[in-house]
Formats: sequence, C-alpha cells, structure tokens
Amino acid sequence: QLHPDGIMDVIESRTYKFIGSFKYAYRDLLRKGGVRYRNFSVSENGVVYQHSETGEPGTYQIIEKDDAIKVLWHFRAKDESRTFNFHYSVLDAIIKYNDTAVLYFQFIGDEWKKAQNNVLLTIKSPQQISDYQLNEWLHGPLWAESKIEHDGTITAWCERLPKHTFFEIRALYPPEIFPQVFQQSKSIRDEILKEEAKWAEEANKKRELAVIREQNRKNRWHYGKWIVAILSLIGLVIWWKLFRKYGQRNKPGIKIDISPEIPEKTPPALVCYLLNNREIDGTALIATLFDLAKRGFISMKEQVEEKTLLHKKKKKKGKANYYWELHRDYWHENSNLLIGYEDKLLRFIFDDLADKKNSINIKVIKKQKTKFTKFFDKWKEEVKKVGEKKEWFDKESKLGRKYSIFVSIGMCVLSIVSFFLFGPWGFILAGSTILVFGLSFVIIHLTMQGEMLAQKWKALGKYLKKYHFRS
Repeated sequence: QLHPDGIMDVIESRTYKFIGSFKYAYRDLLRKGGVRYRNFSVSENGVVYQHSETGEPGTYQIIEKDDAIKVLWHFRAKDESRTFNFHYSVLDAIIKYNDTAVLYFQFIGDEWKKAQNNVLLTIKSPQQISDYQLNEWLHGPLWAESKIEHDGTITAWCERLPKHTFFEIRALYPPEIFPQVFQQSKSIRDEILKEEAKWAEEANKKRELAVIREQNRKNRWHYGKWIVAILSLIGLVIWWKLFRKYGQRNKPGIKIDISPEIPEKTPPALVCYLLNNREIDGTALIATLFDLAKRGFISMKEQVEEKTLLHKKKKKKGKANYYWELHRDYWHENSNLLIGYEDKLLRFIFDDLADKKNSINIKVIKKQKTKFTKFFDKWKEEVKKVGEKKEWFDKESKLGRKYSIFVSIGMCVLSIVSFFLFGPWGFILAGSTILVFGLSFVIIHLTMQGEMLAQKWKALGKYLKKYHFRS
C-alpha cells in the first residue's frame, strides 16, 4: 500500500513447507540505494508475535547489520506448512519529479537461496487512478507477468521464481497523488520510457530465443524416444549375438541328479569358485579352515569358563570360548602339501593376528574385522588365480563377456549424452545399459570338464540335504 507521503506499507504472507524440525525463520531486508525500513511486526493466524530478545516461540528480534536489517522470528514447527505475515514500512519509496513519481523497488532480491512458488504481488495506489495514468514494468524471470487494474492497482505474479532471481517493479504515477513527497526539479519520464523500451526489446528477444529453444527441445524429445529405443535395441542385439557366439553351454550326455559319491579331492575354496561362477564368499574361507583341520594342520579347541566367587560378575557359568590351534611343526614339515592361498591363510591368522603364537581366540579374530576384510579381499584373488589354472571355465566365453562389457560402457556414454539431449527418455537407454552389463556375466560358462565336476558336487549337495548326512 502506497501513501501520499511516499511511504509504502508491505505485508508479506509467506507459506513455509518445513521438512524436519525448525525453530526460527528470518527475512533480510537489504539497504540498497539508501532504502530505510521501520514498523516491523510478525503474526500468524491473527496472533501477533512479541518483540523480544529471549528467543522464545512467538517472539521476534530485529538485528541491525551494515548492509541489511535481519528480522528473525521464533516458533516450533515439524514436518508441516506454516504461514507467517511479515509487515514492514519502506520510507521514501516514491521519488517525485516534475513529470512523474517513480516507484522502483525490488520486492524479492536475488540473495534468496531457495526457489519460491506462487508469487503474487499487489501494489495499491494512495488513491484511485485510471489505468492510462500509470505505467509499470516487471523485472524478473521471462515467464513472470503483470497488469494494471482499472483502479490503478498493479498485480504481478510468477508460478515459480528460481533461486537467486529477483522480482521487482518500476512504476510511474501522476506526481500530484503524492503531495507530501519532496519534488526534485527535473524531468525524467521520457528517459525512463526509453530505458524500459530498450529493456523490453531485449526481454522480447530473450523470450523469442526461449521459445525457439523450447521448440527445439520438444522436437529433440519427440525424436529422442525413437533414437534411444533404437540404440537400446542395437545394444541388446549385439549382446544376443555375443551370447550366441560365446555363451553356448556344454551339455554333458549324462545328467547326475543326486549322488552320495564325493568327487575328486577339490579344496573347498575352489568348489566355491566352481559353483558360484568364479565368485568367492566367506564360506570358502571358513570351509578352508575346517579342511586344514581335517588334514591335521590346525585344530579347534573349546574352553568352558567356570564362574568363581572372585569373578562372578565378569564371567557367566558355562560360557565357552573357542580357539584355533596351529600344529606348527606339522605345518613346516608338510608345507609342500598346501596350496599357496592355504599357506597364506595360516600365516595371516597365526603370524599376523596371533603375533606368531600357536593359538588364537575366535574373539580376537572378530575384533580385527577391518584387517581381516582387507586380507580377505586379497585372499579371494589368490583363490581365483588358482581356479583359473583349472580351466573349468571356457576361455572364449570370458572373451565374450569382455566384449559385452565394452558394449555396455559404450551404451553408458550414449545414455549420459541422451539425458542432455532427450531428457527423461535417456532412462530407456540407461536401463538397457544396466541390463546388458548384468547379462555380460551370463555369457561365461563352464567347459565340459567343469560342467561334469559341477554336476557331481551339486548332486552330492542334494544328497546331503535330503538325507541329513546319513550314510
């Protein structure tokens, strides 16, 4: 609301959508061009906040800074929407000249770090005037709009105001409706009209370019859906050809479904390598330890701690501790019987973790998870190196997998480009890229020797599950 003395009363009604817990909000009023403010107040649903420095909910503070005035109000909000009414007055908002009175004010500055939605601005004249007596220009985003009502009220609106984008009005009023404002002895109306005409022409050019860019974008997106669909299809067809060439499975003439016979003496870690498509998990390491125990290199010992009067608070009756014990002399004498990764496992547990002692508590191993994890990552690679020499997996299929991964990498690059060119249609190609990458590992298959051995181990596994280890 503009007044005859040139003061402008402003009421900002702002709705905040709070995600999480919040205790305050604030508004910085910048002192640009010597602008002065006064008459601050904050209210919510008709309840007026009190001016106080306590920081209690329902109060507000005024903090004077060199370049701005910060008005900060306190409340309690959590995952909800709240609407606050912030009032202030702008002194000397109107500058009066011989031929016009100028309002030039930035209602929302470019310092905002958040986008704002549903912006609606209404500026009321101190008295009713006809629309032809008033000129106004809106400065802000190209899609913002404004108009002059029949009574001289200016209305401006914008559905979405991006962050760091200002929203301001320049208006020329008849000077006589501001009788209490000091009049400067110069004329400025024609200068302003020329300046605004120049800016309007520049804005119109930007709008035209924006329309052209938007039309180009729509055209790209229209054809883009077919382009990404064709590229996706090409990628899948290439994978299918690679699979047909490199991924054909060997089918043994005899199928073994269930059997109690133990296949050749394959170390458990390599059985894991064989049955899990060259992947090694934690069960391979545990099985290797038990296999080493069966072969006499280590043994597991159980020790039950009894509760005593002295330690009754520290130890519980019947609590068992488990220890791995190394038969070091036997290890040295028969080290030639160990595979490299088995020997490294013993050295890690008893030389590194147990500090070269011949016994280690399972709890000590659990406490050193980080160290154990680093070792396990390297240990898996050692097992895989041994597994590679077995020639259980077809070498040509590994080559096919490599080609397929290269195809998926190329598709990934194209999908990134398609996001920039075709927007959300790029998700089609991205999905196909993920699919081709995953299917790359399906190409790898076993040799005839590996297929027969895998069947025997699976048959033994079925037998053990069905008959519960009974002979």
